[in-house]
Amino acid sequence: MHRIRYQKHPLHIIWGFAVSSALLTQNLPAIEFTDVTLSSGFSASHFANKPSCGQAVADFDHNGWLDAFVTGYFDDNHLLLNNGDGSFSESALSTQLNPSGSDCGPVAAADFNNDGWADLYVGCDGNNYLFRNDAGAGFTDVTAMAGVNHTARTEAVAWADINGDSWLDLYVGTYPPVLNPVIDDPINQDQIWLSNGDGTFTNINQGFAAEPLTRPVLAATFTDLDNDGDLDLYIVNDKLVKNTLWRNDGPGCGSWCFTDVSAATNTDREVYGMGIASGDIDLDGDLDLYFSSIAEQVVLRNDLDLGSLAFTEISDSSGLNFNAVGWGTHFADFDNDGWLDAYLATGGTTPDVNTDRVYYNLANLQFDDVSITSGASNPLNSNGTSQWDYNADGRQDLIVCNNSDAYALYANSTAMTDNWIAIELSGEDADINRDAIGARIHLSTVDGIQMREVTSGQSRGGNSSLIQHFGIGAATAVDLQISWPDGASSVINGITANRYHKFLHPEPDFISSTGFE
Repeated sequence: MHRIRYQKHPLHIIWGFAVSSALLTQNLPAIEFTDVTLSSGFSASHFANKPSCGQAVADFDHNGWLDAFVTGYFDDNHLLLNNGDGSFSESALSTQLNPSGSDCGPVAAADFNNDGWADLYVGCDGNNYLFRNDAGAGFTDVTAMAGVNHTARTEAVAWADINGDSWLDLYVGTYPPVLNPVIDDPINQDQIWLSNGDGTFTNINQGFAAEPLTRPVLAATFTDLDNDGDLDLYIVNDKLVKNTLWRNDGPGCGSWCFTDVSAATNTDREVYGMGIASGDIDLDGDLDLYFSSIAEQVVLRNDLDLGSLAFTEISDSSGLNFNAVGWGTHFADFDNDGWLDAYLATGGTTPDVNTDRVYYNLANLQFDDVSITSGASNPLNSNGTSQWDYNADGRQDLIVCNNSDAYALYANSTAMTDNWIAIELSGEDADINRDAIGARIHLSTVDGIQMREVTSGQSRGGNSSLIQHFGIGAATAVDLQISWPDGASSVINGITANRYHKFLHPEPDFISSTGFE
């Protein structure tokens, strides 16, 4: 197998493979997962036909291992603590995270008060909840004090510092009870709250056009699609009412300005939208979009390198379109070869059709379906999903919510021949948010420059790990650049492979570097 240069644009060259998809399939390194739900103690049972899922990943107890909080809707919520040996235990604090009278689904973890501990915002069909993590000793419901309750059905939650003041702001996506709701009624609108920096928030809905705020949301993400340094908001809507892209335009409008650029950028696709992933799948320096629907899955290539923000649909040519009921989506480098692969959770009434999918990135804007041998193509009614490296072995694992069964944990058991690094960023001064949400990392490899963005709230129903994972192929050390949310930049050379590295804003020195066998 040999390589040729694949050319998207005369000024931009990346690498691709000069062989057919069929031949590539025969020679691909296998992407494999092992269901460790029961053996790890991760299982959290739920009633059948649960309408909504939520899974949040963070180190809630500061023991150095990523934990998971999962919602139950009709059942209890669970805080599952990572014991560091591949197993999980139910936290005694779970009882504090189970409010009565609300059916809770989507959730996102983030440190909203910059105290170094991951907090939780839980969306429900009824009252929503902001739980403050009290230094690992317990959780306090601060919803009323913060002013961020919303009593309508919530289906998406995302955190971001949208105005660059070092405090995380909050988006809550509403699913109105009727298709054509009263657009001026706040109960039917998505909610956008700016942090005041004192534990309270101010609603800024008046700066948005009302009609797009009343569409039936099922997923959303803050992500910088136009590479201008601030976070835009992309919303995936159900019922064929068009998706919405709000461009972040900075101060004004009586508060903070967002402009609906959906039509102008070709992102107003009509779908039965369910899940959303963003990632640079072709190493051209901008973020592409992958969102799910019923009977089709949609991929939008970002054409920003051609001069302005616009997207081209490549759903069919990419190989990521699949005729099923799609839910959570991911871009992740499952085999550490330096290219983002893809995952699709599916759910429906036909098990032999609605099986979860795993796709290998062929490095030429095409993906190959390797689901059948992946061990992750389960036929259950999957919905929400998050990605993380729960056992710190340098491989990206999956949490999957199965509506008709339970939450599942899939350990990535791919036989690795390639190397990796993982980067954790922290803002422990007053200049950026503690989680460094909005920061970007650019990493140079032989195939090009990989880019990752720190986000809280993607896929469907939750957030993935804030630790950024890179596959680096045969490289044993790499150079990287960190672009912090306040515009500061750190360049670090010679980062050692197969280790976790942590960096503090804005210094380029290591806080820690840990290797795992």
